[in-house]
Amino acid sequence: MARRPRRSRKMTEVSLQTLHTLKGNNKHQTDVEKGLELIYGEENLDQRGTFERRSSHRWLWAVCTVVFVGLFLGVIGWTGFVLFKPFRALTEPGLTLRIHGPTTLKFGALQTYQIQWMNQGKRSLAHARIRLVVPMDFQLQKQVPTVKDAKKMEWDLGALDPGAQGSIEVQGIFTGSLGTQSAFQAIGSYRPVSFDQDFEHVAVHAVVCADSILAGQISAPTKILSGDPVTLHYTIVNRSSEVQAGLIARFTIPSGFVVTVPATTSSRQGVSIALPPLLPNVSSSVQLVGSF
Repeated sequence: MARRPRRSRKMTEVSLQTLHTLKGNNKHQTDVEKGLELIYGEENLDQRGTFERRSSHRWLWAVCTVVFVGLFLGVIGWTGFVLFKPFRALTEPGLTLRIHGPTTLKFGALQTYQIQWMNQGKRSLAHARIRLVVPMDFQLQKQVPTVKDAKKMEWDLGALDPGAQGSIEVQGIFTGSLGTQSAFQAIGSYRPVSFDQDFEHVAVHAVVCADSILAGQISAPTKILSGDPVTLHYTIVNRSSEVQAGLIARFTIPSGFVVTVPATTSSRQGVSIALPPLLPNVSSSVQLVGSF
């Protein structure tokens, strides 16, 4: 008969201690489950099973909110842009300008220019204005209607109904040199009804100074001896229909020529002689005396 192996006392103590620990843990687990049943109820406890840590989604909600607000504002902005079209183009004519007057000028003659304007569109126009830019050598004498600021040269037309029209007239004298080319420029600005921006129309009228109301002639000896006195004759004719006053004859003197008459008006650049007023179709002459 085989003998049973003996268990050592030490092993027996360990087993008893382990069994006691397991019973203690089971008892603790039972107490915890009873406490949870009192708090959550039996059904909720079965559904929960285990405890898990919930993750926070606040940052996700914040990002979604910002994106939604941005899209909403963008839709509103584009909707207003499409409906109201603040920068849409004007497809019909508005304020149109035309400049009438001579293109070939006479130096010193009184010239008249007319700026005709008209609202050719089907819309009423607001804040209609016309600004005129004249050549630098054009001396303004008269304007109709009278402009408030002669330097600014701007007329305020105000509101214009469809088909409204009118004209502006200016008169002046060109004082530039022969062959001078320049231009008049009329700029019309206006704002059509239901638009929130201004539009412009520009008219240009080119001119050239090709003639003069004065005709002059100079005569002098063809052969001159050194030291002998020389007399130069200058004759000028007023070919206009008006009196010409304030005229000055300027002579360019050759190098080495000494002017004796008139003695008080000579300079390094030449000689200047004031002329008396010239009646229409009347001539005047001056003499210049000197020697080499």
